[in-house]
Amino acid sequence: MSLYGRIYRGQIDFNFPRINRRLLVLSAVLIIVSLGAIITQGLNLSVDFVGGTVWEVPSKTLTQGQATEVLAKNGAASGSKIQIATDANNVRLVRVQSGVTDQKESAKITKDLAEAAKVKVTQVETNFVGPTWGKTVTRQAVKAFIIFLILVGIYISASLEWRMAISAIIPLIHDLILTVGLYALFQFEVTPPTVIAVLTILGYSLYDTVVVFDRSLENQARYTKTGNYTFTQLSRRSLNQVFMRTMNTTITALMPVIAMLVIGALYFGQATLAEFSIALLIGLVTGAYSSIVIATTILEVLKEREPQFVKIRQRIIDRGGDPTDTRWVEHSRKAQPGRSDQRSVRAGEPVMAGGTIDRAELYERPHPPRPRKKTKR
Repeated sequence: MSLYGRIYRGQIDFNFPRINRRLLVLSAVLIIVSLGAIITQGLNLSVDFVGGTVWEVPSKTLTQGQATEVLAKNGAASGSKIQIATDANNVRLVRVQSGVTDQKESAKITKDLAEAAKVKVTQVETNFVGPTWGKTVTRQAVKAFIIFLILVGIYISASLEWRMAISAIIPLIHDLILTVGLYALFQFEVTPPTVIAVLTILGYSLYDTVVVFDRSLENQARYTKTGNYTFTQLSRRSLNQVFMRTMNTTITALMPVIAMLVIGALYFGQATLAEFSIALLIGLVTGAYSSIVIATTILEVLKEREPQFVKIRQRIIDRGGDPTDTRWVEHSRKAQPGRSDQRSVRAGEPVMAGGTIDRAELYERPHPPRPRKKTKR
């Protein structure tokens, strides 16, 4: 069977604990870079957060240079942003954004933009946002995120366990820092759709994490009583079993997001789709990464400190084994005490203590099914 086929069926044994610990160095570097970008460059906040005025001018001839000249004539060119887009009716729009908060000054700029575009003043759509409203939006977003983390911690603690709640919340903070850091580093504009997208991808990241944790609990209940497996081994086994499912879910979720970004934002020039899809794209990738790398590594550290796994590690040492060897070996129930064939698996396939391929694992049951009896014809 090909490697892809074994990955698809969960018949692999990649050394995720070792790989993840190396990737933690990459995460640390990305966190430092993200925090540095946030502190030194700051976020490129839209007018919805800092207050100002947005003009949308329907014109086929108005250029960005002409719009900039209008703003400069009125002393509003500093910090301004100008975008060319199309609306749902395929009408060309020039979107002008400035930090103007005075309504009289805004009305003067509206008139000048209409003259430059050779359209009526009533055709220029003006949206005025006060700085108080922007501060309220920011405060409500932070409050929503804090409440989200609290509810997530309570739910996972009640349905799974508190160690898994901690291991799930830390990756969410990791994803948030990386997403915000990328926005600060590349100076992407932060808009209300961006905030909505970030909260959305936090929920997706949590879903991936819970899937991995649920399989870890199943394997813990199934194998812990044998006294032969550390939690790191069980975690490695769980990741190999759900790896393909995580990849399929992530790729499926990324396809419509990429379609929104390429077709809606780049081809049709819809700014709102660009703001929403960029945040989703970044969040989905970091969410899948943190679920496999960050969450499971933290859980392994916490679970290995439990008394039952401390005893298992000591028992393995007393038998002359190596508790840091996380290769998956299916211990046969008929194996004699003290005998353990630790031969590594070929091409990542699980093996039994006797060295034969563990066909029982293919069927998710203690023993493989009996072959059917041949009937006489």
